[in-house]
Amino acid sequence: MQIGIHAPLLREDIPLYRDLGVTWTKYGADLDDGAAALKLPELDSAFDLAAEIGLECVVDLRTSVPFIEQTSCDIQMQLAQAGALEMCPEGATRDEQLAVIARNNRIIRDRAYQPLYAKITETVARYRDRCHNWEFWGEAACPWVSGRCFGDNSRNYPYLLRGVYAAVKAADPYARVWTGGNGMDLQCAFYYACLDQEAGPCFDVCNLHPYFMQIRDRGNAEMLLEREYTRLRAALQEKGNNQPFAATEWGYPTHSADSIDIEPYLRSNVVPARISQLYWSDAEAWFEGDLAAMERHGFEVVIVHAMRDTEDGDGYWGARCGLLDLQGRRKNVWSVVQRWAWKGRQQQA
Repeated sequence: MQIGIHAPLLREDIPLYRDLGVTWTKYGADLDDGAAALKLPELDSAFDLAAEIGLECVVDLRTSVPFIEQTSCDIQMQLAQAGALEMCPEGATRDEQLAVIARNNRIIRDRAYQPLYAKITETVARYRDRCHNWEFWGEAACPWVSGRCFGDNSRNYPYLLRGVYAAVKAADPYARVWTGGNGMDLQCAFYYACLDQEAGPCFDVCNLHPYFMQIRDRGNAEMLLEREYTRLRAALQEKGNNQPFAATEWGYPTHSADSIDIEPYLRSNVVPARISQLYWSDAEAWFEGDLAAMERHGFEVVIVHAMRDTEDGDGYWGARCGLLDLQGRRKNVWSVVQRWAWKGRQQQA
């Protein structure tokens, strides 16, 4: 199992990456002018720095939320005005109405997202010698990140994933398509929806973001890790291609050993209750337990969020997931991640 660190990569941190022993990183890249991620021209320098450290990259191909929402609405209006959409017959049953809607949606989506697929093919072709792993729309199921732009329960995501898969393979048949990472508290409905909607053959890596956010009982966590990874593996065997697991984001907010005036609970944009930080005395066990479970269940890559804590004035939980605190001091989970990273290097050799 290989270990990585979530970008941004900073040149001044190169010695830290080499000492830590990680072999992967993740970038985000916009396909339009929307969400705050890495713009496509900047990928060249990002790949340069990753190559200098010897890191493999997975790139999260994203769009803005308005692109997903507005594009299909605009095309629907155009097709309706042109009389190109099917009308429900008078007296149609609900099932008949739903069937008409489904057929119309296929027409709308095929037209609406062709520019997206073309951009993906262009992007993968441009970087096919530098990157072979492409995630599509990480956190698509998160209401804060996506605003439910993929519909309730992300029902439209599997359809787009099929188009994205074909677009990536058209540019590089050997590239791997990763599902967008999701799975807070190992809630995996997003993946079952993809499999149930026949997108099982349309990805190469089943990518999770298995953050435990509300759960802080280790026994319960261990039970969920074993049960949910086993259940999802069975579903991939039945309805997919038994794809390997990976995680492009994983970690916990943790304290420093000598922190004073610690704020025990941190803000979340999604969880109504605040997120509990892991204390110094507990953090190592949680990191060890999760990583051991991921190794048992065949994860190929686990990318830790993040290298450093970041300054955040309102106590956001994600800003405290670093392996280094705000003063640059190593937290005790540094040694846990370091040991797993070097173990992964030895296995790779």
